[in-house]
Formats: sequence, C-alpha cells, structure tokens
Amino acid sequence: MDGLAFIYRELKNEFPLFFHLNRPMKKVGLSKEDITELVENQQGLKFLERRVELYNEHIKRHQLQVRYLEQVIDNLKLRICNYEDTSSL
Repeated sequence: MDGLAFIYRELKNEFPLFFHLNRPMKKVGLSKEDITELVENQQGLKFLERRVELYNEHIKRHQLQVRYLEQVIDNLKLRICNYEDTSSL
C-alpha cells in the first residue's frame, strides 16, 4: 500500500494528463515503445518544422526578387519599344 500512496503523491497532479493521453493511445493501439519513440522524435520534428519555415521564407524572398526582375525586364522592353518607335521618325 505504501507504494501506491507514493505513486499517488508523485503523480496526483498528472492524472488528468494520463487520462487524456490514455484514451487516444488505446484507440490507436500505441505500445510503450511507440510512445517512447514519439517523445524522442518530437525534438527532431520541431527542428524540421523550423527548417521548413526557413526554406519557405527563402522561397518567398526569391519569389519577390523574381517579380521585381520581371518588372525590370518589362520596363526595359517597353523602353526598347519606345526607342524603336522614336528612332524610326
């Protein structure tokens, strides 16, 4: 009984969390090993999520640069057309 009392004192504030996690674990059929693997992989997933965010920011910067360069090209084409029109006079 002393063992159970000790466990209760240690975990009494965590029981809602255990109950919250226990239902989906049973429903999906996760084993202890599965849960351990999920916890261990959490940091790796956070790292990968940050990398994806950085790549997305990088892509957005390049997209803005491409749009700017397309505008520059369009302006240069327009200037060439205008120059050709005025030079034919």
